[in-house]
Amino acid sequence: MPTHVSANVKELKELGRNLYAVMRSDFEVNPNASALPIDYFEHIVTWYQAHKDEPTMLDDVMEACGRAGLSASDADELRDYADTLFQDGKLTVERLWELTAESSDEWGDDVPLPVEYR
Repeated sequence: MPTHVSANVKELKELGRNLYAVMRSDFEVNPNASALPIDYFEHIVTWYQAHKDEPTMLDDVMEACGRAGLSASDADELRDYADTLFQDGKLTVERLWELTAESSDEWGDDVPLPVEYR
């Protein structure tokens, strides 16, 4: 029978997997990176918007890294990477946006971050 704890654990596992996808899509970390799928971006931003005012939000992000199903060394690397995404306790949404294919148009020009994600 599902409990509140199991729903929270499931949510943190999904967040961890999404953060790992972000890390793998970042050319600074992975020279073979490809664009971040927009649904990963949306899930992370939606989670952040729902939890940004919680005092344990950053602790939850670090816990999510450990629940992503990675080896211990990969989870540590993900925690270090997550630290770069959350500056002063705030998600750098613009940086995430730059990793998506939607951040550029067909001519390679920058597309601004949509208002609903700010």
